[in-house]
This record gives sequence, C-alpha cells and structure tokens, in this order.
Amino acid sequence: MRWHVRCFEPVMIPSTAKHSIEDVVGPLVGSGRSLFRLAYRMRGAFVAPVIVAAAVLARYAHPHAGTLGAGAATFLTGWGGRMWAQRHLGYRLRQRMRLTTCGPYRLVRNPIYIANTLVVTGATLLTGNPWLVAAAIGLCAVVYGLTVRHEEAFLARWYGRRYLAYVDATPRWLPSVPAPPEGVGCTCARHWTEVALAEWQVPLVLVPVLVPLIIR
Repeated sequence: MRWHVRCFEPVMIPSTAKHSIEDVVGPLVGSGRSLFRLAYRMRGAFVAPVIVAAAVLARYAHPHAGTLGAGAATFLTGWGGRMWAQRHLGYRLRQRMRLTTCGPYRLVRNPIYIANTLVVTGATLLTGNPWLVAAAIGLCAVVYGLTVRHEEAFLARWYGRRYLAYVDATPRWLPSVPAPPEGVGCTCARHWTEVALAEWQVPLVLVPVLVPLIIR
C-alpha cells in the first residue's frame, strides 16, 4: 500500500488531541469495512461512468463559449491542483515517501481528491449539461468520501500520534484559511518538470469528451 507519503515536516503534537487512533481507525473494524476498502480500490472505476456519459452527451451537445471556457478552467484548475499536490507527495515518483504536511497538505488533508473532482467536473461541464455536472460532483463526493475513510484509517495506524496531530490541525475537505504556520518550511518539493511528466495522463480524461464535440 502506497500511503508512506514523503516530505515530512515537523507537526506539533497537542497535549490534548481531539482524535484518537480508535476514532480514525473505526472504519476498518465496523460493518462498513468492505465498503470503504472497495471504494478505495475501485475509486477510478466508480467515477468513470460520468465521463462515459459526458462522451455520449457530447455528440449531441451545443455548449456556449462561456460553458466551454468554464469547463476548461475547472479542468485546468484540477490538473494544476494535482501537480501541486504531487510536487510534495511524490506518488508515482520513484522516491522513498514519508508523511507529507506541507504544500497544499498544509491547507487540507486530501488535495488530490479535491483536484480529481475538479478534473471530472470540468470534463462534464464541457457538455453544457447541468444535471451531468451535478451528478459528477455528487458521485465524486460519495466515492472519495468513502475512499478517504479507508486511507486515513491506515495512515493513523502507520504513523500513530504524528498523523493524529496532523488530523487535529488540518481539515479533511475545506481548506484552512488562513493557512497554519509552515514551521521549518517544505524542503523536498520536486521539480515541476518531473511532476508534469508523472501527471501526463490527466488530459486523457478529456479525449472521449472532446472528440465528439470536434468531429460531429
């Protein structure tokens, strides 16, 4: 399992933590264990249907220029968010990884899943169908909401009090504003070129939607 996230920066451990190991690990011992695990393993497949639907609807869609611009902007924001997170996380990059608490991880615990939601939403927005956009947002919320419960439970077991301190200090979904102090600063961010090469596949999400829009 690849949750040994890299680029560790010191996290202050509060004397009275809000969360315990049992609080975070709970999903792995309750009746929903299989559901959380399935959501994690199949998260890409579970989100894919809205892209397939967008590809089908794109053949008959006539989106306005503003809609296309909004879709493109949303997609690019998500792609940029993924690269920013990957610059500190290092997933898919062949380097040893540790707990990441800097970069976008200072603001929110799951920036990549937020970015994924923007990528998927941006792709569906290109069709100009508001119901499909709403379905994409709702589906991502459900799938990634289940996924993070599984991931965070394992992270809590792996890192113990260090991760619990991070959970106490950093929200799961809504970014912390203003951001908490960076401490010693992030000293191991990767070069943007390396990250872009690791994230080259993201624009492929647009291909099944753009092709019908262009050649119909």
